Amino acid sequence: MARIRRTAAFAGVAAALVIAGCYGGNIGRSNAPPQGFTENRNDLHEHYLRMTDNEMLNDMNMSSVHFVPESAELNALGVRRLRRCASILGVYGGKIRYDGIDGGEEMTRARMETMEKFLAASGLKREQFSVEAGAARGAGMDAGEAALIRETTRFQPDSASSGSGRSSMSSSLGSGGGTTN
Repeated sequence: MARIRRTAAFAGVAAALVIAGCYGGNIGRSNAPPQGFTENRNDLHEHYLRMTDNEMLNDMNMSSVHFVPESAELNALGVRRLRRCASILGVYGGKIRYDGIDGGEEMTRARMETMEKFLAASGLKREQFSVEAGAARGAGMDAGEAALIRETTRFQPDSASSGSGRSSMSSSLGSGGGTTN
């Protein structure tokens, strides 16, 4: 009987702790919930905002995910992103790229035109921004060039120093086959 009382008391205390733990009270957040903004911002929010702006300056792009499917109309995510881009472009100017691959050339042009109109309606002058098609950081490296670099920089143990713990990196791209420790 005493064992049952102890178990019941333990269960009651555990339940009280769980209920108390679930009540978070008024805690700050470092980000906003997906459906809008919070009044309880974390003290570090301004720092994260600057970091996000720095990344957007580095990688200013829009893609199909920012538009209503099979349409040139911006969705809510696209509107938020373009608003933020507009505020950054207003200060620094720059280029936004559209890297959507679905819908063909006509859809790409229509979406880029929507982006241009939105940015102009945001108060930006036409000379402050440009909208182009393509990946934000460029088209990337040619596959043949990437394969050549990988093949010529392959790790190869140094046969002259076998057993000494030294090895070399063979490369025809300028490393000269130096040794590393």
